[in-house]
Amino acid sequence: MKKKGYLRFFGKHFLIWLLIAAVTGAVVTKMVRDPIVYDMTERLSYQRSQVIENTLHSLLEETDYTPKQAVTGFIMEHGADGAYLLYDNEKQETVCDSSAILKLQFAPYGTDYISPSVFDTGTPEPVSTNLGLFFIEDTALMEKVQPFRKLYYNFQTYVKDFYVSKTDPDKVVLGEFEVCAYPPRLAGKEYRASYQTAPADPENYIHYMDVNQYSGDRNNLPEDIRLVTYISLHTVGSLPGSQALETVRNAVSDGSPDYIPSRNPFTGIWKFGDHEEYTLVYDLEIRWFDEVKLVMLTFYGILLLLAALFALLTAKIGHMRYQKNFEMDEYRRNLTATLAHDLKTPLAAIAGYAENMQENVHPEKHSAYTGAILENTQYMDRMIADVLDLAKLEDQGKLPMRDTDLMQLAHEALESRADQIAGKEITVRESGSCTALCNPKMLAQAVTNLIDNAIRYTPAGGTVEVQAENGTLTIRNSTDTPGTDNAAELAEPFAKGDPARGNRSGSGIGLSIVRQIAALHRFRLDITNENGVFQATLSTGKKYGFLHRDLFQKK
Repeated sequence: MKKKGYLRFFGKHFLIWLLIAAVTGAVVTKMVRDPIVYDMTERLSYQRSQVIENTLHSLLEETDYTPKQAVTGFIMEHGADGAYLLYDNEKQETVCDSSAILKLQFAPYGTDYISPSVFDTGTPEPVSTNLGLFFIEDTALMEKVQPFRKLYYNFQTYVKDFYVSKTDPDKVVLGEFEVCAYPPRLAGKEYRASYQTAPADPENYIHYMDVNQYSGDRNNLPEDIRLVTYISLHTVGSLPGSQALETVRNAVSDGSPDYIPSRNPFTGIWKFGDHEEYTLVYDLEIRWFDEVKLVMLTFYGILLLLAALFALLTAKIGHMRYQKNFEMDEYRRNLTATLAHDLKTPLAAIAGYAENMQENVHPEKHSAYTGAILENTQYMDRMIADVLDLAKLEDQGKLPMRDTDLMQLAHEALESRADQIAGKEITVRESGSCTALCNPKMLAQAVTNLIDNAIRYTPAGGTVEVQAENGTLTIRNSTDTPGTDNAAELAEPFAKGDPARGNRSGSGIGLSIVRQIAALHRFRLDITNENGVFQATLSTGKKYGFLHRDLFQKK
């Protein structure tokens, strides 16, 4: 079976978390969008009605109509893409649209003059408080005034002077002005640009100057100079490339403006007059995302990052579980194959002895044959019992735990094997103490297996030493086998190490059972075989800082 890689798990989990992030983003976007659109709709409703009303009065009252006055009330706001177009139904042509209209406002200095382009408000206030209004249709100039307007940054314009034609008051030329943009911190650098222009024939213009820019005698001004105390420049028209502007232009492209697909509360067509001489086509699309795009983009970025992090975490957990199951399956397959191989030898021996007895070969050896059959049967029985014990350990969950003296368990195991120790004239030394939170029955089995292993492989007249200190239990025994660098592999099932240790007295599973019990308790088993000494150390966790007391319930 081919093993699955981690990237496969990550890709699957990332797609799942990305879907969760997308749904979360859509829900939050909906929650954010609705109140913003509502607020902007309320705020822009007045501007729309003001534009329509101004245009209606200009047409029906048959006053001197200036197309640019029709969009007086239309001042672009952040987060809105708006456009207006006035269409002459009789001539079947566009009178004007809001492609590029700037509004210049100013307050005259003094009371001895008023520009013909200043609209009288009809209020009793002094003339000096009235604002003059000029409209400038100039696409290139508007791009200079607010080059980043489509990004909806905050702008300020500082106008020092402008020129008005003496023969055509609607013809206005800006003089010196400065544009300053103050984007949010994360959006880019501050923008500043200065421009200085003048008409080709300045003698045909009246020069309006900021009072602080004029160095001459303010009481004796030349006829072509006017002083002002306040100048401001605002964008009124739509930027080139405006979607709303494209919509209204498409609505009249066939010469009969009668329909605009409804996308928002401001989309529509108005016709004025008894004979419907004019049609006002308008579209004001709310671009709510521009109001909060930095916040929303940051939010989406965080969602994407969280999706990736959660995918890494869950994929890691999933892959670890899969890897553990895969290794367990591999381990069980190998265990089954090894068991079958190890059982084959004693079964063959039993079959051979049985055939000899059946054929009555060497009758005088029947007693030896039956002894050999019994020995092989007992060996197989021990092996199967150990395998069953190992299988039980693999299926253990949470264990009942209590403080247990491991040194006492070792002492009891040594006492129960006193006859074997005396028969091989083995010297036993015991020292120290070690108490651990564990399952007493399982730890007794582990310690007994280590003691059995030490007695079995200690040569006659050898030494077995049991020592406990610093939270560890160490069992050493002298051995007549050479040292090995791979002693830890002896804890693998059916591993018998050196051929000298490969006698039939052991199943090769004892140390594997000890390791499994240690793992269930979050203990550590270390095995070495150096300089004629075999050593098994069971570390209970106190020395190594393992928090096994928090992992198991004490009962």
